[in-house]
Amino acid sequence: MPGKPRSLGVRIALHLTVLTLGFAVGAGWFYLPDLLEREVRARLADAAERRGLVLELGPLWLRPFDGIVAEDVHVRVAGSAAESPLLSLRRLEVDWEVSGLRPPRVYLQQVRIDGGTLRVRRSADGRVEVQPVIEQLLAGGADGRGSGGAGGLRRFVSDHVPALDARDLALEVDDAHGRPLTAGKGLDLRHLRLHGATLKLQDQSPVREKLELALEVRTLVAGLQDALTLTAQLRLPAREGALQLQLPPGLSVQANGLRVGLGRIELDSNLELVLRDLEVERVSADAPLSLRVRRAVAGLSREPRPLRTLPDALTERLPSAALVALQHVRAIRLEDPELIGERPAPDAQAGQDEAQEEEQERALLPKSSKQRDGERKQAGRQRKDLAEKKAAEKKAAEKKVAEKKAGDGKDGQGEEPHEPGAKVRKAMAALFGRGADAVERGIGLVRQGLAALPFDRVELVRGRARYRDERPRAAGATEVSDFHATLSRQGDDLVDLQVSFDTPGGKRDESNQVSGRVDVRRGDATLQLRLDRLPIAPYGALLPRSLRAHADSTLRAKRLDVRFDAKARTVGVEGSLEASHLDVHAPRIARHLIADLSLRVSGKLAASLDGSRLAVEQGEFAVGDVVALVEGSVQKFREAPILDGTIKVPSLGCQQAVDSLVGPIAPMLAGARCKGSMSFRVGVGLDTSDMSSLRFDFEPVLRGLQIDSLGKFIDFDVLRGPFEQHARQRDGSLYTFVTGPGSARWVSLDEISEWMVRVVTTTEDGSFFWHKGFSLMQIRNAMVDNLQKGRFVRGASTISQQVVK
Repeated sequence: MPGKPRSLGVRIALHLTVLTLGFAVGAGWFYLPDLLEREVRARLADAAERRGLVLELGPLWLRPFDGIVAEDVHVRVAGSAAESPLLSLRRLEVDWEVSGLRPPRVYLQQVRIDGGTLRVRRSADGRVEVQPVIEQLLAGGADGRGSGGAGGLRRFVSDHVPALDARDLALEVDDAHGRPLTAGKGLDLRHLRLHGATLKLQDQSPVREKLELALEVRTLVAGLQDALTLTAQLRLPAREGALQLQLPPGLSVQANGLRVGLGRIELDSNLELVLRDLEVERVSADAPLSLRVRRAVAGLSREPRPLRTLPDALTERLPSAALVALQHVRAIRLEDPELIGERPAPDAQAGQDEAQEEEQERALLPKSSKQRDGERKQAGRQRKDLAEKKAAEKKAAEKKVAEKKAGDGKDGQGEEPHEPGAKVRKAMAALFGRGADAVERGIGLVRQGLAALPFDRVELVRGRARYRDERPRAAGATEVSDFHATLSRQGDDLVDLQVSFDTPGGKRDESNQVSGRVDVRRGDATLQLRLDRLPIAPYGALLPRSLRAHADSTLRAKRLDVRFDAKARTVGVEGSLEASHLDVHAPRIARHLIADLSLRVSGKLAASLDGSRLAVEQGEFAVGDVVALVEGSVQKFREAPILDGTIKVPSLGCQQAVDSLVGPIAPMLAGARCKGSMSFRVGVGLDTSDMSSLRFDFEPVLRGLQIDSLGKFIDFDVLRGPFEQHARQRDGSLYTFVTGPGSARWVSLDEISEWMVRVVTTTEDGSFFWHKGFSLMQIRNAMVDNLQKGRFVRGASTISQQVVK
């Protein structure tokens, strides 16, 4: 019995101990959430403060072993005067899982956000509100403890990335820095609003040692009906991934006369940026060409590079964000680019004036022989009125120029206004000078453009260019298709150019390409052209208006080299170029279109752009089967050109000449037949400071030449009887009369007095009975007189030429 009291005491002590522990556990369980909540609030506020932020938390519910819920979360930038916070969250819920005891590890499972707004603000001086926070993070934190280090609660949280599910998010952008930036459909990108956004982030990796993150964001843009979608993938520790941003249709940015639209943006871990469905549309007349690109690929670099090659005029037009982005671009590839240019029609009044002038020109064209006399007289009066109007305008302009130069009585080059040949000399010097200036200016623009290239490489694949000219009498729309181009920098000074053209139905061994190199520092340039068979029709916009191409028109260049020496200011061209099946519009040669011509030119050309000399060596110009060999030079062509040249036509069959030249130029002689052969040599020399120095040599050689027929349109039998003849009067009207054997007032040659014959030949053609149809002496004298007067004052046609006419 003596042992019972002791046993009872033990039991009582045990019960008291259990009761005390239970009470302690119950009290701890009751007070622990509050303690943890205060600890979490304090630590979160401290972490935000170290980063330059102010954290405001509303109600907070903490479940120690599985999660936390916070409402009315607001984050502000310390010292910010803005009324609205940087970040607002209506409800934030975090689920976790606790594993282990020594020490326990918290694995974040999921983060859910319901309702949130992020506000991005930039002041007028360019300072972003959150910029101090970013600078502190990059510097390692305000107190040198980085982002929290491994101390505090952070050491109990695993590196596992939880799933993120956010709904009803919004983004507000307010940018007061820089010029207004508007987008399509009235959007203001400096005050942009995104709303109704959803965000999902999930780790798809089967093991916790690796991360395979998949991100999806979908949001609405205020002012647009379609949503903006962002998807991204990231794999760690491999550091691989990609990002895709699908923009809503109709979203574009307008600035500096251009409207820029984009369909999709892609970026991968290899620093390759892809822009899909890029459109740069010009909205003002002074803007560059419009551009459409199916796929633009930019190779990026992590380290920025200075944009020292860009001219100031361009950097001033580009937004600051674009300049920052360009510093990281090293190469660009444009796939299926389309350049679009246009020249709009003139205003209504200018169009009416041009149409009226064109109508007047049409009314002055020669009429057919069956036109009524009244119509002829009306056309003559119109022609006379227009001629008098132009003569009055010309006289007024000359008077104005004379009055301007009356101070010293000299023209622009210090010569007397009435000096013989001054007008022609100045016109020729201006013509050659403008051509030389255009060449030098064009090369300078190419050099300037290539020097401004900020990238190591630019590549265009399957390019196309379209040009529309809406002016009256213009060609309309033309297109250049299927070209490839590459620009690549070789160091700081050299830029290489490679351009190739695809030929529909072309053979594998055919090559159409242009290659060249430009020294952007010195200005020297070389260009090589090789064209085996290039269709001309797609490149009609590049042709002079006098040339017209159609489906079977082609261009060939076996070898064409161009060299430019910037220091010496010289240009050299050597090689050959051939164009076939071209139509030529040359009213001074033929009133109609000269169809289906084949042209070929080859030789060497050297020009000193300072005006000292221009020379052609081994030149050859061919029209069909007619070949002309050309050699000559022009010296002092910017002041008083001195010309010296020779044109030789080797032995040529008469029928070849008719088929190549006469038929296309004079359809009335189509079908003409002849025999024999011929050759020519023409020598010309002229010092424009003295027009009387003109040298004109013409040496034809005819071998067995015989005309068998002039074609079906010309019948000399008509002249054996009465026929209708037309003569142009001084007032421009046509006078028609009937002549020929058997007509009234017809007198045969046998019945004409010998003295009448002498009178006519003396006044009209003194060497009629000795020359062979042409008077070279009179031709030269007429040319000298016309050159000295600066206009047509006399002709040199013989009676034989007048009869043929």
